[in-house]
This record gives sequence, C-alpha cells and structure tokens, in this order.
Amino acid sequence: MLQPSEPATTPGGDGLPTIPRAQLAGLTAGELLARATSPTVRMMGVVSLDGRKEVVRRLDTVRSALFGYWILFIHGRHALTGFCAELPHRTVDPDFWTLLDRSLSELDDQEMLAITRRFRAEIERAQAALAAAETGTGTREWDWERTAAMLLLLDPQTMRQLDEDYRRADAASLDGVAGYIRRHADEVFVVTDGSENVT
Repeated sequence: MLQPSEPATTPGGDGLPTIPRAQLAGLTAGELLARATSPTVRMMGVVSLDGRKEVVRRLDTVRSALFGYWILFIHGRHALTGFCAELPHRTVDPDFWTLLDRSLSELDDQEMLAITRRFRAEIERAQAALAAAETGTGTREWDWERTAAMLLLLDPQTMRQLDEDYRRADAASLDGVAGYIRRHADEVFVVTDGSENVT
C-alpha cells in the first residue's frame, strides 16, 4: 500500500497536490488518505520538533482533521496497544489528544471518537496511578522512562477490549474518511480531468 511519506502527487496550485478525477474516485481508502496527507507529512519531516507544532497549528480544518486521523491510522496498524508501542510519547501529549478529538469530531466518526476517548481515559487512569505511587512532590515531566512505566500500568483486560473495538471499527472508519476526502477534494487536491500519472 502507498505510504504517506512517499511522493504521491505532483505539485498543484496553492501548494496542493494534483490528482486526476479518475484516481480520486478509484483509489482505495488508505491510498486516498496517503495522498491527501502527503504534503503535511513531508513538511513534518523537514522541520524541527518545535516547528511541527506550528505546522499543525497552521493547518486548516480539513487538513488538520485528516492529519490527526493519519497519525492514528498509521500507528494504529496493531490497534491501540500497538499505538502505545510505536508512539508512546503521544499518549502523554495533551496536544495530540486535542488534535485527535477534533479530527474525529470533524470527520463525524462517532464510534472511533468514543473508542479513543475510552483509550485516553485509561491512559489518564494509569498516569494517576503512577503519580500516586511516586515519592516526592511537584509536577514531573513525562520523559521516556516515566512514560514507559505508566504504560506498564495499563489494564490488560481494558486494552484487549479497546483493541477489539478498534479493529472492529477500523474499516468502516477508514471508508468514512475516504468519503470525507472526496467531499472536500477541492480543499486538499487540485483535481484534474486528465489521466496523467502522478509522481
């Protein structure tokens, strides 16, 4: 499957990638998401860590929604337990949770929104459990070691249920995103009537 980090489209007007109308209609949901998010993903790969927040802040509503979903889609290939393994730092990042919540709300993906809110609640429960067991006072940063310790406190049964629910909802969720992209195609692509190849 086409990965979002690969060049997927030719540059179009206003910095938007170009896509033939036939491909817009015929691509799989995963390929369509990859193409729609490719400019944002490439930009995130060339700016500093601090610069990434500014990139996200400047995204419009549609591209912000798609980028938030893309993070979940790409790193949720092994469900939410896999997401914790691939992006542990995001589980303790309030900005990520805000982005994801807004993304799924904009996409009107109520089932996935409910699942990810339960996931966040379990993360917050584990955070509180770790904080209660720690000695000392004051606010501590979520460094890699502390985040790893928190993730070990996630309830296995809760995570198994979340993973099952996520896998069950995943296909319909992705199809919904594809529909959203096609409805908002002019906001993420320059759509052409030709059949030229994209590079």
